[in-house]
Amino acid sequence: MKRYIRLAALAALAAATESRAQPAPPGSVVQEVTVLAQAQQKQTRIDRTIYAVANDLQATSGSAAEVLNNVPSVAVDVDGGISLRGDSNVTILVDGKPSAQFTGAARGLSLLQFPASDIARVEVLTNPPAQFKAEGSGGVINIVTKKTGKAGASGSAQLTVGDKRRFLSALDGAYNVGKLRLSGGLGLRQDAKERITTDTRLALDPQTNTFAASRQVLDETFRRLIPSAKAGIDYDLNDRQSVGASFSHRELSGGRFFDQHDLSGPPGQAPTSDSNRHSDGHEWSVDSSEGLHFSQALWRPGESLSLAVQSSASRERERYAYRIT
Repeated sequence: MKRYIRLAALAALAAATESRAQPAPPGSVVQEVTVLAQAQQKQTRIDRTIYAVANDLQATSGSAAEVLNNVPSVAVDVDGGISLRGDSNVTILVDGKPSAQFTGAARGLSLLQFPASDIARVEVLTNPPAQFKAEGSGGVINIVTKKTGKAGASGSAQLTVGDKRRFLSALDGAYNVGKLRLSGGLGLRQDAKERITTDTRLALDPQTNTFAASRQVLDETFRRLIPSAKAGIDYDLNDRQSVGASFSHRELSGGRFFDQHDLSGPPGQAPTSDSNRHSDGHEWSVDSSEGLHFSQALWRPGESLSLAVQSSASRERERYAYRIT
């Protein structure tokens, strides 16, 4: 009896499946079907791990440093110093190409100022291939910026206001028609930051074989104004070849003020040295980059040959005045 019931149930299921699989009769109207899908937030490939950050809340008003700090195995400190798996010898690229703003001593500041709204995804390469030529043992972090592929004109505007007169304003636009693609943007950011550092030490003086205590309190204030501009043009020569050019410019200027108080002497006794130092300073720097690129699609899908010429320059100037009492 149980076997008969089971066979009857299988027969009913087969009949229902067959009725659903039959094509619609002639003249009937089939309703439109919309399929929605969401891109993976993390992709692991042979040579890299890709993290999509376009939907990250930090990507709307934060900086590249805040976005990268949320990427696994990447750490960014308060000064913009970056490390990959604990190694600070990291190469940072933008769209697969080196950039002057992420080299040298100004790299940390550039991470703090680079707008997160321009980032589409972050590629982490702990064992980079030869095409990237890592300059350090830490690996490569490739910041891929957003591209607009819609036909016609498009644009976006952003304004963020914070305390201490901090603000971020940005205007981006793109125009795509036929084989031509144009993009550009303007930005203006003002940052203000105060940092108080206390350093207390106890050391043994080898000459007198006695301990000496020291204490340093540093109160720093930064205020910076950062205007920026970027532009790009791409043109498809045919279905397999394209050429393009890009330009970016960022300038930073502002003041840095600090008060430093130093004390030193025997532990638990009156200090033998007490000094104060005040500094008024001004910082200025410019990062600019220009490039030309050519791309040739190869025979296999997804493979291409790219040739690029990139020129980057970074200039900075600092001026400080000190008063010691």
